[in-house]
Order: sequence, then C-alpha cells, then structure tokens
Amino acid sequence: MRPTLAILSVILLPAIAGASPLIDSRAVPAEVSRPLAATVRADRARRPEAYRRVADLEGLRPEFYRRTRAGRPSVALELRAMGPSALLPMLDALALSGYPRDLSDDERAALRIGLLETVGNLGDPRALPVLRGVFATATEALELRASARGLARVCQERDRRALMTATAAPQRAAAAAALGLCASPEAASWMVAQLESTSDPAHAAALAAGLAEGASSWARPGARSRIDAPLRARAARAIIRRWSELPAQRPALGIAALSMGGAEVLAAVRDALRVAPAEARPGLIAIERSLERSLSRDPRR
Repeated sequence: MRPTLAILSVILLPAIAGASPLIDSRAVPAEVSRPLAATVRADRARRPEAYRRVADLEGLRPEFYRRTRAGRPSVALELRAMGPSALLPMLDALALSGYPRDLSDDERAALRIGLLETVGNLGDPRALPVLRGVFATATEALELRASARGLARVCQERDRRALMTATAAPQRAAAAAALGLCASPEAASWMVAQLESTSDPAHAAALAAGLAEGASSWARPGARSRIDAPLRARAARAIIRRWSELPAQRPALGIAALSMGGAEVLAAVRDALRVAPAEARPGLIAIERSLERSLSRDPRR
C-alpha cells in the first residue's frame, strides 16, 4: 500500500500544491502543451522517481545553499548529473507542473535557467517545441541565451533560420553567440558575413564569440558538417579586423580570437601587425604570442 501511495503522491503533487509552470504561458501554446502533457502523464506513471528527483533539488533548499560559498540557489550541476533520462521531468517542471513548493524569486530564477540550460545541452529534439517558444517570447538575456543554444545544438533547418533572422536586439545577441554550435557551413558563412558587415559593435562581439565556440567542431572527425579552410581563414581575418576597428570591444574580440586559435588566426594577426597603428600593436603582439604558445603545445592546430 505504501509504495502505491508514494507513487500517487508524486503524480498528484504539483496539482495539490497549486504549482505553476516556470516559463511564460505564451511560450507553451496548446499545440505544444497538450501532446507534452500526454507524454508526461504516461512517463510519470512509469518513472515516478525521476519526477521526484527533479521536484526535490538540494540546490533549492535554503539550509543547503546558504552554507555554500556563493550563498545563493544553484541547480545546474545537480540537474546535469541526472542525464538524459530526466528530460521529460525537466520539461514538465518548465512548461507544465512547475515546482511543488513556493520558491523565492532567486530560487525560481535559478531553477528556470538551470532547467533551460540543462534541457538545451541534452540536444534532444523533444525539447525543441518548448525551446522555440521560450526563444520567441522571452526578454531575459539568460533565458534567451539558454534557449538559443538549445536550438543551435540540435540545429534543425527551421531553427537555424530563425536564429539567423532574429532582429530584436536581445534575441539577435543570443542567436549570434549560439549559432556556432550548429557546426553548419551555412550558419558559419552567414556569421562571417555578418561580422564583416555589421555596424553594431555588440553584435560583432557576439558573432565572434559564436564563431570561436563553433570552431572547435569545424574540423573534428565525424562532425555533422565540415567548415572548409577558406571559410576558417575568412572568419579569422574578420575577427582580427574587427578587433582593430572596435577598441571598446577588444577584450571580447581578443578572447574570441584566442578561443578560436589555430594557424588561420595567427596568420590574420601577423597580417594585421604589418599595417597596425602604434596603439594597436601591443595588443596584437600579445595575441600573437599567446597563439604561438598554444600552437607549440598542439602542432595539429
């Protein structure tokens, strides 16, 4: 009898507690919520323990997180450790059932962002309807970043195009920084063209960060798409040229250049040094030396 009651309590707990979804209801229209709710009901009956774990996170307990160095709620590592089997319980908490106790504003924000990041990092197409809704409706930078990265990680054509055509400033910044995860020649070529032409310094920095993050997968054996050497060289030249042109963005663009690394970036830096004004030379020399050290440790790059 007790095991049956325990299972029923997990199934009914959100309704009993009056919990609400963690994301804006506009992100989960009926055509998304109805099939998801049916899938979750069946899954919850089979695997109640998975839902109990998501509904009882240590990182949301004040008696725990107040003793940590940060002193604030944090659930990202805890959720990540649950792995792919927790996808549906996490989507349930985000879009349907919420959390079965009242949360402070900080706790609720930590849970919402932690769930979005973890769901997106799993790269499971079942999460796409929710991630699309969040990206289309959210205004908070962290929500947009997490949802954009989740869409880019799966990188279906409709989502790649949605990221490439985002025009509102918050969405555009999140999309530009995420698109490198697509490891797609089309996305990479678009990002390079945007970086070469944009007049928005912040957009340039976001594009450079996205290109740098994607660079590690461009030539990886077995990658979904291969980015050819001319495009890699063009990306490197674009980052270094914008570094020279946008002094206020140099810290971010310098980090992108070093993160991308490789012979193409080193060649772009050396070309820039030939014509650089005196004020830019120390920074370029510092980047050159860092790249030389990196290449000496990993000659394959």
